[in-house]
Amino acid sequence: MKIHRLIPRNRLADTDRRGAAAVEFGLVLPLLILIAIGAVDLGRFATNYIAVSNAASVGASFGAMHPKTAASSANWETYLKQHVLAEMETNLTQDSSVSQSDVSVAPAVVNEANGYRRVDVTVSMPFRPIIQWPGVPEDWTLTRKVSMRVIR
Repeated sequence: MKIHRLIPRNRLADTDRRGAAAVEFGLVLPLLILIAIGAVDLGRFATNYIAVSNAASVGASFGAMHPKTAASSANWETYLKQHVLAEMETNLTQDSSVSQSDVSVAPAVVNEANGYRRVDVTVSMPFRPIIQWPGVPEDWTLTRKVSMRVIR
């Protein structure tokens, strides 16, 4: 009489399941990579927008504390831009794709109707995502305008 050795069913199920897990992982991996790249792009966007906002705030603060006069008119805008670019440089040291030539600064002194003056500083910078997302423009311009009343 011949004795048949039976292989336990759970051992066969384990080998089949390992192959299924590899196939599932291969199908899900591109989606996981896409989500990771999306998270990195969103983080880069937030960092750059915060840097633009901070730079505009620093420029408006400088303009409010150092009002533009007839004597300082020649250097006022230059100093303001230097402060804005220095702030951008400290905030964007990680992102090598942004140079000072990419950042545009537009300061303006506005006389209000009530006799006060305010400084408006607009800072703009280009932003390009890592990959082209469907429905999202390829190039963006991050712009932030900050207004502060002149103190003196």
